[in-house]
Amino acid sequence: HLTSVGKLFGSDEYPPLTHECEWDGISCIDKRWKTVTTLSLSPELNQIIGGTLIEEIGSLAYLEVLELKHTQLKGSIPDVLSNLYSLRKLDLSMNNLTTSIPANFFNELKMLEVLDLSKNDMTGLIPP
Repeated sequence: HLTSVGKLFGSDEYPPLTHECEWDGISCIDKRWKTVTTLSLSPELNQIIGGTLIEEIGSLAYLEVLELKHTQLKGSIPDVLSNLYSLRKLDLSMNNLTTSIPANFFNELKMLEVLDLSKNDMTGLIPP
């Protein structure tokens, strides 16, 4: 459980101070415990994150869908994303991600069905 999904945005003030499970693009299975299952942000809804993915995103243990396409992310894919054992869909396309996919990235992502990293500046091979 994450005590404040707002930390993923780098601020507890944005989005507005409502329950995280009521924000556009976020779905939860249990509002009381803030059990986030979907984090799907979109520039069409003015949800531009920018910056880098922070390590705390790896604490969303029940996350099934992570869609952050075209949200001006940069940097590398953090190793902690491999902690998201329930992840079925990962879409980080159309950003400015660089480097390569971590070597052990897919070891624990047994549920992953959809991966979209297109239109980034990544290098290297996709690990097995």
